[in-house]
Amino acid sequence: MRRKLSRMAGVLGIVLAVSMPAYPFRIGVGVGYDPSALWVISALTETSIGEVFLVRAQVGLATGETEGLMLLGGSLLAHTLVPPIDPYAGLGIGLALTPAGFSDGLTAEAVVGARVAVADPAGLFAQARFIARFIDTGIDYGPLFEAGIHLLF
Repeated sequence: MRRKLSRMAGVLGIVLAVSMPAYPFRIGVGVGYDPSALWVISALTETSIGEVFLVRAQVGLATGETEGLMLLGGSLLAHTLVPPIDPYAGLGIGLALTPAGFSDGLTAEAVVGARVAVADPAGLFAQARFIARFIDTGIDYGPLFEAGIHLLF
């Protein structure tokens, strides 16, 4: 578990180091729920590319039966600000790294969600991610519903 957390922090740190000098960026933490009773604790960072697009890196760590499952992903999101709500949608790719006894695999996902400004620089987000995981035995897929808090720098 500690090793997975250190990997998660390392990936997030690399993304932050790359995005910080260029543009304003967000960092956030959230909790997600999969209808198969899987809980995921996640961290994300994103930065704008122009006025319409965002690039996001997200790392999630599962609890419960598949404790140790780590989801690493990157997404390209389109958004349009309608104060105080900022809805977004996009597509992403990534990896599902699993503990022994489960299959690692590539992932593809569709994301739809919204951010709400609460107080400068903090906000809340809620999103639904439909994740398809490509493994040795075929395709495993399903939704992941997440909510959390983010800060804009």
